[in-house]
Amino acid sequence: MKTKEERLEELDRILMDNNLGFIYDFLGERDNGLVLPFFARYMDGVIKKGLEFCVTTDRNATAGILYKHNLVFISYGLFDRLCKLSLLIYSSGVLDGKEKPFNFVNLHLVENPFQGFSDEADNFGDKSEVQLLLFIFDSLLGFIVAHEIGHFINKHGDRLDFSGDVRGHKHIERDELIPSHARELVADHYAFRALEFDIENTISSDNPVVSNLLDKFKSQRGMALLSLLFIACYFKLMDGHSPYPHFESTHPEAGVRAHFLFACYLEPYMDTNQQNYMSEVLPLTVSMLQEIYEYKGDDFVIDWSEKNSSEEIKQWYLEVYSELHKWSA
Repeated sequence: MKTKEERLEELDRILMDNNLGFIYDFLGERDNGLVLPFFARYMDGVIKKGLEFCVTTDRNATAGILYKHNLVFISYGLFDRLCKLSLLIYSSGVLDGKEKPFNFVNLHLVENPFQGFSDEADNFGDKSEVQLLLFIFDSLLGFIVAHEIGHFINKHGDRLDFSGDVRGHKHIERDELIPSHARELVADHYAFRALEFDIENTISSDNPVVSNLLDKFKSQRGMALLSLLFIACYFKLMDGHSPYPHFESTHPEAGVRAHFLFACYLEPYMDTNQQNYMSEVLPLTVSMLQEIYEYKGDDFVIDWSEKNSSEEIKQWYLEVYSELHKWSA
């Protein structure tokens, strides 16, 4: 049986062979106070699924699964971006109605890292505010890890003649586009349901963080709204991060992914007296998403609805929906 040190050396070789850096040294690397505790939290959950989990030293925004090694990974670069995004959502006041200072101009600038919970950082305010920030971060990280588990649970790695699901947004030929996008959407759906379940448990169990949330998030619709908002914020963070457009990338564009998840959420309410009430979730999500990023100083218009209504995307939807069942275990 391998020792812990031998396994770490083995993992280093695996990551290096895949150009993913090395295992993050929690003691030797710069620490922001969140990497180690959240690594430990998600390591426990991933192990229960028959997988391993690691944080890498890669400063790019990467996460994925190496099927041959049953290894889920997230880079320090993405971890840092998620910390800043959590702080932005928290500071915008969208969740609790209380705006706070936010001092990061560029969420992707790892050279200016989030240090909020490190020993040398100023402490946050009261305990309830810290809980709200950690709730946001846990939701974002939870979705990403669950997405990779979704690939594994749905047996996407059983077909080892493709490499598109391993990591990041990569260029893909048109004949492989629909299967690749279908895999990503199946994994998104799995992760969305997992996040929605966790948020529902948090709110229904009267977790202390609930006292910080506005009342509109405490209903059945509000919990779905929270889930979609966190996911949409992450998609927006990564939107434009891929060098390839929708029809040339292994992953669909952010707006398309958000629209798909909303369609999955809305489906049970179609042709019921709640359809109109529940259908407001997507426009509300987009409105709050805009408010969050504008709080950082961004000047932009979210044109997801316009893109999703194009004839090219409509045809894509028809093709990808017919493919989904092939990638759902």
